[in-house]
Amino acid sequence: MQRLAGEAAYWIPVGRDADLEELENKARWSRWLRADAPLLPSERGHATQISAMLVFDFLVNNADRFSGANTLGDDRLDRLFFMDNTMSFGPEPTGHANSLLALLRVERFSRRLVAAATAFSEDRIRGAVGEEPDPPFPLLLDEEISGVLARRDFLMGRIADLVVAHGADRVLCFE
Repeated sequence: MQRLAGEAAYWIPVGRDADLEELENKARWSRWLRADAPLLPSERGHATQISAMLVFDFLVNNADRFSGANTLGDDRLDRLFFMDNTMSFGPEPTGHANSLLALLRVERFSRRLVAAATAFSEDRIRGAVGEEPDPPFPLLLDEEISGVLARRDFLMGRIADLVVAHGADRVLCFE
């Protein structure tokens, strides 16, 4: 049997640029993510997804999120697709400047996402990512895994500080 290197990607039948980079839109969603700002029910779904995307980008150290049309939505922009994650997993403990600055806009988080990040461990990351079998080599280097764990610890410290400042119900307000 022959092996062929490749990748699998979720097929998005209709994708539209979510326009999260435009200054007016960025100001709007940045307000949604502030713990002390009002959040309308109609804004909650988008705010939840953007918060999750920025946390994900920080944890994997995606330096490339807002570099041009790499955040797509479905045809009605009800669902975001986190595209273009190829510049991820650098070892920086507080992340690339782009992912860190984006994370610092977030003051509202998903309880489930925070619980999942809390459960990260070196063994769980290695088990989830695995290794290339022939010849065997890890898909993430030791320093890259250490970077994920350091960024997770930074994130948890930030969330703890925000909870002290604003209260848990305002900070951990998404499912």
